[in-house]
Amino acid sequence: MATLTHQDSVTAEHLQLPPSTRKKFIAIIAAGIILLIIGAVLAALGIGEEHSAAAGHEAGTGAGASAEHHEGSPVWVKRILVSLWHSNVYFIGIAVIGTFFVALQYVAYAGWSVLIKRISEALSAWLLPGAIIMLIVFFVGRHDLFHWTHDGIMTPGHENYDAIVAGKSGFLNLPFYVIRMVIYLGIWWFFSEKLRKLSIEEDLNGGTEYFHKSINVGALFLVLFAVSSSMAAWDWVMSIDVHWFSTMFGWYVFASWWVSGLAAVTLTAIYLKQAGYLRFLNANHLHDLGKFMFGFSIFWTYIWFSQFMLIWYANLPEEAVYFNQRLGALMAITLGSSISI
Repeated sequence: MATLTHQDSVTAEHLQLPPSTRKKFIAIIAAGIILLIIGAVLAALGIGEEHSAAAGHEAGTGAGASAEHHEGSPVWVKRILVSLWHSNVYFIGIAVIGTFFVALQYVAYAGWSVLIKRISEALSAWLLPGAIIMLIVFFVGRHDLFHWTHDGIMTPGHENYDAIVAGKSGFLNLPFYVIRMVIYLGIWWFFSEKLRKLSIEEDLNGGTEYFHKSINVGALFLVLFAVSSSMAAWDWVMSIDVHWFSTMFGWYVFASWWVSGLAAVTLTAIYLKQAGYLRFLNANHLHDLGKFMFGFSIFWTYIWFSQFMLIWYANLPEEAVYFNQRLGALMAITLGSSISI
């Protein structure tokens, strides 16, 4: 069990991991690296390609075509880049939700969440390394990730010209895209560090001065996050399928981040409670977190359904391709049969 040390305040707890726990973390990381290497080797040897191509052909998703045509990077390199990109977007979302959770609690004058505030603040630590990884992956694999970055796709008369993509050139162009990415991540990291600093100073010095400053900082962050989170969803996820768009997609990605972030906070709180920390955390706190997760899981489902309902109600079959690809591929892989939607 981890060792618990206390300062003068009963809420000042420091997590000290024993050597056995550190060894477990190292073993998990090593296992992940080994599995990554094994997966890359198998992909490089073409093992599993026939199954992927058949499943993609049955689902009508074009995955079979992508397996047959190896333009640009090798398929195994593309898979690594895609996995790094999607996984990093997921973990960056959880990290920024840590800051969002803290800011929301300050603005709402909430008191129940003070015991788990440090957990949310700790989640945001991934923002800086995640930002570096995201920039590296984008510059290395942007042609494998984003169709709109291909040469000549926005140049009339070029063999790769796409009129739909060219119509979005004012927004989807390399310099502006990178600038936006840096701005999103810079804003999130700055406010994470600011709220964390004010929180520590409040614990050290006491008084209400830092609390009121945190409210102002948190309110400003919430406004900026409302805009930047939706735009980040458009850039990092929706622009992968550049021909399809949804005005509700920003809310959908936020809902997925929010539920995932709440789950991360809840699981961490349970683990720390079982390890002897957070002794004032009780069933009511966990119940509140559970209600948050349940409520926003329903909201997440509602957003997903609403996207499809509006497409169906407006009779826009060309927009249904987004759902056809994902649901068709899922059913074909799961059931091993051709699904017609």
